[in-house]
Amino acid sequence: MVRIAVVGAVLSAGAGSAFAQGALTNGADAVGAIASPGQTQTWTFTASQGDGLVLTVIDSAADPVWAPFVVVRAPDGSSLGSFGGPDVGQARLTASQTGTYSVAVGANPNVPNGIGPYILRLAKAPGSYTVPGGDQGGDLTNGEDHPGTITLGDLDLWSFHAQAGDALVLTVADQGSSLGPYIQIWGPNGASMASGDSGPATQLAFNAPLNQNGTGTYTVLISANVNAPGSTGNYILRLARAPASFVVPSGDQGGDLTNGQTSQGTITRGDLDLWRFAAGAGAAVSLTLTAQTTGLQIRVVGTNGAVLAAAASGLVTQVNLTALPSGIYTVVISAYINAPASTSNYTLLATGIQNPSQPPAIGTLPTIYTAVNTPIGVTVTLAGGANGPTALTLFGSSSNQTVVPNANLVFSGSGASRLLTITPAVNRSSVTTITLNASDGSQTATTSFVLVVGSLPRPGDFDGDHRSEVAVFRPSTGTWYIRNSGTGLNVGLVWGGAGDIPVPGDYDFDGLADMAVFRPSNGTWYLRQSSTFTMVTSVWGGVGDVPVPGDYDADGRTDIAVFRTSSGIWYIRNSATGLDEGLLWGGPGDVPVPGDYDADGKTDMAVFRPATGTWYLRSSATGTLTASVWGGIGDIAVAGDYDGDGRTDIAVFRASSGIWYIRNSRTGLDEGLLWGGLGDVPVPGDYDADGKTDMAVFRPSTGTWYIRSSINGALTVVVWGGAGDIPVLRRQ
Repeated sequence: MVRIAVVGAVLSAGAGSAFAQGALTNGADAVGAIASPGQTQTWTFTASQGDGLVLTVIDSAADPVWAPFVVVRAPDGSSLGSFGGPDVGQARLTASQTGTYSVAVGANPNVPNGIGPYILRLAKAPGSYTVPGGDQGGDLTNGEDHPGTITLGDLDLWSFHAQAGDALVLTVADQGSSLGPYIQIWGPNGASMASGDSGPATQLAFNAPLNQNGTGTYTVLISANVNAPGSTGNYILRLARAPASFVVPSGDQGGDLTNGQTSQGTITRGDLDLWRFAAGAGAAVSLTLTAQTTGLQIRVVGTNGAVLAAAASGLVTQVNLTALPSGIYTVVISAYINAPASTSNYTLLATGIQNPSQPPAIGTLPTIYTAVNTPIGVTVTLAGGANGPTALTLFGSSSNQTVVPNANLVFSGSGASRLLTITPAVNRSSVTTITLNASDGSQTATTSFVLVVGSLPRPGDFDGDHRSEVAVFRPSTGTWYIRNSGTGLNVGLVWGGAGDIPVPGDYDFDGLADMAVFRPSNGTWYLRQSSTFTMVTSVWGGVGDVPVPGDYDADGRTDIAVFRTSSGIWYIRNSATGLDEGLLWGGPGDVPVPGDYDADGKTDMAVFRPATGTWYLRSSATGTLTASVWGGIGDIAVAGDYDGDGRTDIAVFRASSGIWYIRNSRTGLDEGLLWGGLGDVPVPGDYDADGKTDMAVFRPSTGTWYIRSSINGALTVVVWGGAGDIPVLRRQ
């Protein structure tokens, strides 16, 4: 979406001249002047598709006759927008392509002979930026006040780091002027997270996305409103992030709450007061906010960033929480989000919480993502302990030593906030569970989180764009027909024949799915390595065996494996150790449903028993059994990571009705959704590259794929294949 202050005709050099001025620096002033009628000056900047962009142009001479005008063009030369104004113009844009953009400045077409000086400014996210001398911007400190001034056409860029799942509240408040500041927030990938202007004060609240785009640097822009780009004035910007350590500004209120004791505070315009408390496992906590005037709100944020309460009930608001897990909780007192300029004195009473000398507590963390060979820093929040959080000893372990050895977990810092630096092993990509312990010498608190290293291969991703491909195997000819989503090229290649079973996987650890078939008649696997285009064969299994390839040893390679339906034994050939393994798990009539149900980076043995609708899961981390009743006779098991938490979720497709029944491991919520019908073949996969399994079906009667995006629920229809074809992502 493009928002533009003043739009006119397309800028043309006419009879004048065009001059290249150079590259724009993000956040800096670019100064120029149009010296003769019809002249244009062109600036450039680079951007990636999806980047957020804001540009302003200012008549630096304040000449009522001179009105600078700007045209922005994409790398392919198409117009992205044009803007201007008598004194200042502003445009909010989104980069449509990756490459070099041009910004042409000249006179307004309505005053074509205008000449004069101008200042051009660019704000782009994500990316590094410059804060000009005497201007305001830079890193935001959690809980601190950050004052600033918006001059004519000014763009103040700020930034902060957040983890996936963090609760975030930001306010910007006018300080005695008519600025009515506008606030825009972009995520680490440039996606717009929130924006607005509500007059004297604006409050924005959201959670960092629970996916690979949630952790990283967020960019905040403060400016005049696009509908009043000439506004100027002073402001204060504030950030509340939880769970995380925070500061309490001098003269403000916040900090540790004491059980049974009333704390006092004052909310000024745009204020955010941060408090915290520790809770033991199963605690029942009551918080009572009493305001002098209406218009205040209380938020309680859990140990994982989930907002447990956000309430405003007149003068007295009470929040009661029960069965809490052990950890650190954050309380944010502010104006009500729909009345962000409200002010009042207040008192806050907390009961059922732990005092500082109570047992140690350690904040929980969401799933964290990092690239291959890229260390990552994680903030760990502590509380409690016999001598306070400063005296706590912190140590950790990794469940997958191949991906992250214990020696690669390094702690630094002191006090209630510590930094954990995790360095993955060289050239390793997989999943590991990091367990953290905080001890005061006599008692220990424990938490764990999942670390995903690299962009793990999606099922059926043949071109490395992290999307599952639409693909079928035609047994009559042994041909694979693949529609590559990354390159747009269609591939047809003979690999296999009648009676073969397609078993795609990343057998050579290059990040791409390899074409592969299992031939039951001779028990042979035929693998076509995408890294070398060579064939590898392996005799493993026989007639009646069901192929169950997966990464059973967490080395990033798909392992050859079969499930023997006659005996319920799994035969696995581990690629990391070269050891062969046979283990009884299941029996006749069971359907094998391998997956990473415990998020340790290894494929777990699991079966679905249609006769009773029971799933039997064997954790590769502990060897323990988990049994869950979900589904029944006629249902097709469609296990997948539907909520993006790194764990395989139990799910079935009911062929008689086309309904998918999913048990989400992250939220604990059960879901039922109609997608497909009688005769359709379920083909779940990550078709939109968001890290979540999408519901999809293949209709053999018409050769049509119906794919539902987990991002927005949008339908994609693709005709690819026909009767007799086997979709390579089909479920048994």
